[in-house]
Amino acid sequence: MTGMRVIKSLFVVSVVLAALAFACPGYANKRDITFSTVGNEGRVVFSHEDHLQKHDLMCKQCHPGLFRMKAGSDGPVTMSAMADGKFCGACHDGGKAFDANSDSECDKCHEGGAGYSKDGDNADEQPEDEEE
Repeated sequence: MTGMRVIKSLFVVSVVLAALAFACPGYANKRDITFSTVGNEGRVVFSHEDHLQKHDLMCKQCHPGLFRMKAGSDGPVTMSAMADGKFCGACHDGGKAFDANSDSECDKCHEGGAGYSKDGDNADEQPEDEEE
């Protein structure tokens, strides 16, 4: 390759990588999001890696429509909101993915919880303090 072709190739690769990083910043740093819960139902840890790589999703399928990019800026993520098709419930409705509101599926999201009740007052979930 000539010097000019190398420079052009590097420029194109740089532009593509920058566009990918800008279009999907959550994927670039793959941070898990931890939601603390009210009561003893167990915290919820959302894995970006699982959803983006294993399930072949893209950032824009959730951001900014279902979730804003800043942790905690959506207000409480509740089981009742999910039953209404908001937040995780947009996909986890028993059709696209397992039903997040099914009493038999609690342990797929909630870690080590005891006495979890999807209809109880303890079903509100708040994101723990996270950096952007």
